Amino acid sequence: MTRMTQWYVVGGAVRDLLLGRKVHDVDISFSGSAESFLQRFPGARKAGGNLSIWLVGPDEFTALEGGPEQDMFTRDLTVNAAAFDAEGRLVAHPLFLEDLERKTLRLASTDALARDPLRVFRVARFAATLPGFSVEPSTLEAMRAFARENPEDLAALPAERVGREVLRALSSPAPSRFFLVLREAECLSPWFRELAPAADIPAGPRPWHDNSVLDHTLEVVDRCAGHPLAAWMALCHDLGKIRTDASILPH
Repeated sequence: MTRMTQWYVVGGAVRDLLLGRKVHDVDISFSGSAESFLQRFPGARKAGGNLSIWLVGPDEFTALEGGPEQDMFTRDLTVNAAAFDAEGRLVAHPLFLEDLERKTLRLASTDALARDPLRVFRVARFAATLPGFSVEPSTLEAMRAFARENPEDLAALPAERVGREVLRALSSPAPSRFFLVLREAECLSPWFRELAPAADIPAGPRPWHDNSVLDHTLEVVDRCAGHPLAAWMALCHDLGKIRTDASILPH
């Protein structure tokens, strides 16, 4: 039987372990050919479209692209671009440890968004999941440029994939950051276009409201953090004001 080159624990599990956070999901990657993997797991099922993703029961395995060092540049963010090999040695993106220490969210490569446009929403979701982290300015600019130049790629994303990121954001400690990052990066449209004008509409008459519909909505969303259904209801509760005739605002 062909011997597998190496097994790796990759991504968020490595990040969370080094941050002292509870590890929820362990993703495993392997180097070597698909043939050698199937010799080890003959019942594995292919998944993930063009990605080399294999399912073995409930467990998911991915094939590294190139060697482990090269694979780190195919990841979404530098803080997710790390792996432990079978001997516990760290393989990581050159900026992994620096960005982890500085609490910076940065795209792992210049073509990260082109490789998978869903990463626009993953950046925002990790901002909500890791509220102490800030999005690096060049990453925000890359998101703006991608949304401006490739709106059709964002619009063509499957609703299920976008929805998973939204649910994870709404379950996070600071769900408002998901929408604030998308707004700053000019990426609310097309999926959240209803919220785009909300920052310019008053939430209601004083003394009950002194901010915009967007600010008020996101305050309520954060009060429901950790309860995704309640947070979703909070997100939608004032959408009617966005379509209210301006002549009768702020009522």
